[in-house]
Amino acid sequence: MSLKTAEPHGDGFRMPWPVLLSLALGVSLPPAAAAWETPQTPTILRDGPGQLDLGLGAFNVQAHGTSADAEAQLEYRDGHTFHGLGPVVGLVSETRGGVVGYGGVYADIAWRDVVATPLAAIAGYHRGGAPDLGQTLQFRLGLTVAYRISDDSRIGVRFAHVSNAGYSHTNPGENELLVSYSVPLRDIVERWQ
Repeated sequence: MSLKTAEPHGDGFRMPWPVLLSLALGVSLPPAAAAWETPQTPTILRDGPGQLDLGLGAFNVQAHGTSADAEAQLEYRDGHTFHGLGPVVGLVSETRGGVVGYGGVYADIAWRDVVATPLAAIAGYHRGGAPDLGQTLQFRLGLTVAYRISDDSRIGVRFAHVSNAGYSHTNPGENELLVSYSVPLRDIVERWQ
C-alpha cells in the first residue's frame, strides 16, 4: 500500500498526507502514553505534570537589517490534556521593551528521552522599542526539542515565529531562538512547602 503525498512546495519536499494531518491535529500517532513513561516509538504524552518553562535566547533572529535582541521567556504548559492537546500560556520580553503574551495549545511528542513540543497560540504584542510587527494581534508558532534529564525536567532548544498572518499592511514577523529549561510545577510547589 502506498501513501498519497502532498504536492511539492518550491523545494520539492514531499510529505505523506497522513503525517501532515497527524501533525496538524496532534492525533493518529501511536497510542498516548503517560508522561512518566519512556516510549520506544514516537508517542503523544498526556496527563503528565504541568511544566514551567524558562527560556533565554534571541528575539528577531532574522533581523531585517538590524541586530537581534536578547529575550527571556516564561511559559506554563498544563499537564491535563484532551487527546494529547493541552493549554499553554506564556510571556516573552526582549531587551528593547517588546513584550509578547500568548495563549494556545501544545502537544508533547516523545521518543525515548527526546520530547518535541509543537505549539500554536494567539498572541498580543506590545512594541516598546522593538521592531514594528504591524499590529497588537499576532499568532505564535513554535517547536521545542528537549531532552528529559530527570523527573520530567527537560533542557532543549526552541524555535518560534510570531506574525500577524497578513492581517496588517506591515507583517515582517519575527523569529526567536532560545535555550529552554522546563521543570514540573509540582517540584517547585513541593520545594516551597
